[in-house]
Amino acid sequence: MSNLWLYTITVLCWGSSWFAINFQLGVVPPEVSIVYRYAIAASLLFSWCRWRGIRLNYGLRDHLTFVQFGLLLFGLNYIATYSAQQYITSALNAVAFSSMVWMNLLNARLFLRVTLDRRVIVGAVLGIVGLVLIFWPQLRQLHWGHA
Repeated sequence: MSNLWLYTITVLCWGSSWFAINFQLGVVPPEVSIVYRYAIAASLLFSWCRWRGIRLNYGLRDHLTFVQFGLLLFGLNYIATYSAQQYITSALNAVAFSSMVWMNLLNARLFLRVTLDRRVIVGAVLGIVGLVLIFWPQLRQLHWGHA
């Protein structure tokens, strides 16, 4: 498959997931919706691996790493994302969710001691400026004294 095709599939799947979240909200708590989403995804992934003959034999330490990774990258932030979507539009939520990239950069620097390239830092700062511009109307109305 070409990179353009793979990119298109990714954009369509990721973009449509924000729309689908709206249908899940309100019926069950956000945490339950996330369990549904990842249970379905895990079933599909395990089925695909079995169909392709991909062996998934990992030790206990690997599984503990997978659990930690899953909770931090796909658990807690999705709980916050689903909860936020109850109050803001899905498009703004998706844009805010993209800030995860900067958190990954910061965490890579702090915990893995990865040296960040100057271009990466400039790109991250430009992204933050873009987010501030998008959310500026809401930020102007923010009053720190409100609950």
